[in-house]
Amino acid sequence: MCLALGGGGLPLSPLNLIVQCICILSIGFVRPEAMRFVKEAPRGLVVLVCLTIALPALQLIPLPPGLWQGLPGRSAVVQSFGLIGATQTWMPLSLDPNRTAVALMAVLSCLPIVILTLAADRRIARMIPVTLVGFGLFSAVLGAGQLARGNQGVVLQPRGVMRHQLYATFANHNASGLFFVICLVALVAIRPDWLAERLRAGRRLRRGDLADTLARNVPAIKLVLGALFALCTVLTQSRSSVLVLAAVLVWLGFRSRHAAIGLVRRSLAGGPGRVWLVAGLLGLAAVGAVTVSGSRGVRDSFARFERMDDPRFAIWADVHATIDRYMPIGAGLGAFDEVFPLDESLETISTLTVGRAHSDYLEATVESGVAGPLLILGWAIWIGLRAWQARAGRSARQTTTAFAVMVCFALQSVVDYPLRNMAMLAIAASMVGLLGRPSPPADRTDGSASEAEA
Repeated sequence: MCLALGGGGLPLSPLNLIVQCICILSIGFVRPEAMRFVKEAPRGLVVLVCLTIALPALQLIPLPPGLWQGLPGRSAVVQSFGLIGATQTWMPLSLDPNRTAVALMAVLSCLPIVILTLAADRRIARMIPVTLVGFGLFSAVLGAGQLARGNQGVVLQPRGVMRHQLYATFANHNASGLFFVICLVALVAIRPDWLAERLRAGRRLRRGDLADTLARNVPAIKLVLGALFALCTVLTQSRSSVLVLAAVLVWLGFRSRHAAIGLVRRSLAGGPGRVWLVAGLLGLAAVGAVTVSGSRGVRDSFARFERMDDPRFAIWADVHATIDRYMPIGAGLGAFDEVFPLDESLETISTLTVGRAHSDYLEATVESGVAGPLLILGWAIWIGLRAWQARAGRSARQTTTAFAVMVCFALQSVVDYPLRNMAMLAIAASMVGLLGRPSPPADRTDGSASEAEA
């Protein structure tokens, strides 16, 4: 539900409200799992979840005039209240309580996702990356239809979209691009032998021949899906997503180097016919790559890297002044749009409204002061430690995938705001749940993460 409806920002508030209300109400149906989460989940995770919820909640507590008026950056608000004779009004720490309340609802919406991911049995947990890949395939088909119609009438938010950018179920092409990168990473968590077993189970549906054929070609299926997700990422024309994609491809290449060498050796040992077959497939792949690279969408995507007049640099220079204004308390989660105009330079001001800092680290510092960076650091340390502890366990593939997805979020957050919509926030919550799950020792049947990399 979050993936289908939660891909928009503030212009799509009604959809976000539906998603958040249903998620928050679902907490009442998972009370036993919630109690187990409090009692049995890793202590570090419980503390971080509580602190993450407490941050926006504390920013909404009304404060007496003598207290909030003395906080950093509140002088302009005091002057405004003085003009209407309301200087004795109680105010919370947040300068935009409505936005902060929305942020609190978004965080609470992720709580049942974390709880249920931790409580799920192993079979259900394995379906999380499969669900991402399946929805990624649906999004690719939807995106193809959007591009075929020039993004007219089949996009989530028709205002302000570009004709040759792929959006799928997202209102922002940067979020769409990162989603396809995440789908590519999710393929790592799907074990070929497990997927082959699932496909052979299709005989119950009288698809035995097709199921057997697919089961014998699982590596090829994953390769085709990976190429599709990479192409979709490029077609979104998101520069940040393409850069994250490049980092992921380097990681996948390093991770699969032994499997690739083994594949080449087996091909050479299979005789001239096998060699010519592999050479033909590589040739077709090269022709396909050249053909795709000549399409307008791909050319426009890479042409965007030639632009050096990105307004982000001017925004970042002004954001530092905003950070200094509200340190060490912050302006309140979601308040950036309200407070940044005070420090926006006249040299760079335009008719467009700067609604985001285009760097989630800077924006979190503006909105949360010292608490925001410290909380981000705490999450980074916990995620890194959990990934390291589970690297050789039975669920190493899932843990590696969850860690890689969180790294993707961290990388794009340098120049964008990927976690500012419910769909991405839900994915991050599920990855946190996977990282928090206990990792049993590896055995012979499961093997290690280095086996069967295809």
